[in-house]
Amino acid sequence: MGQIGYYCTDTCTPVFAELLEELQCDARIVSTAVDIAINDNTPNVVYAVCTHPGHHAARDSFGGYCYVNNAALTARLLQERLVALPKVVILDVDYHCGNGTASIFYNDPNIFVISIHCHPDYEYPFHSGYEDETGGDQAGGLTLHIPLLPGTTWDDDYKNILQNKIAKNDTLLKFSPDAFILSLGLDTHINDPCATRRAGFQLSGDDYKLMGESIGQIITNINTVRNSRSNNITAATTPTSIPTIVLQEGGYEMTQVPSAATDVVLVMACKIREFFRNPIVNT
Repeated sequence: MGQIGYYCTDTCTPVFAELLEELQCDARIVSTAVDIAINDNTPNVVYAVCTHPGHHAARDSFGGYCYVNNAALTARLLQERLVALPKVVILDVDYHCGNGTASIFYNDPNIFVISIHCHPDYEYPFHSGYEDETGGDQAGGLTLHIPLLPGTTWDDDYKNILQNKIAKNDTLLKFSPDAFILSLGLDTHINDPCATRRAGFQLSGDDYKLMGESIGQIITNINTVRNSRSNNITAATTPTSIPTIVLQEGGYEMTQVPSAATDVVLVMACKIREFFRNPIVNT
């Protein structure tokens, strides 16, 4: 029990009899998602529905209902299975900061971590997720924390963050990632217990379709830059899209999670496919 207390960062993440089996299942889900994403040449978005969220789990600690960091595992499997050591971007849109993910890759020059979350002055994990946390000595600028105030709506600020601060981010486009991971937390919904317990975020309904479209545009911008730089892409060839994997993180209003997840993933996939109808090519 002492060891559990040492490695656990809170009192709401229990260790129970079936945990190991469930985490092994999650690892298999992630591994399968990576294989599908890198072996299918069509611009598919692969949605990995894990049993447990993972973005609060760090190298040597667990908490916030998170035991194993699924985003970190996904990134490392991508790096292991792709031909060359790829650069990966992880975008976390959970209501809470992806502090575990950020800590794991804080000094990794091949991983860019972006987290949009409630300001840690007001919400878990409280000690991490501030704007001045921008990466270690070997990865300066490759951690981007975007804390927002409780009560944030789509039109207030969330839309602008996705469509401008991230989609047009020079550092991200110059980073030119080879793969994209979305840590999809849906506890941003206005009816989520996070919102009823405190102020929460105020997203609902079509906001999640707009979120999917905006994230799809981010990936499209990355694809456009990557393909325009390639000497092998011409009007006679097919452009490529980076592997894209969606991981389920938080989201606790179960009457809303299925529709919100469907809206984000399907609209994002449709937006990415638009690039293949009107690609930017070399002539």
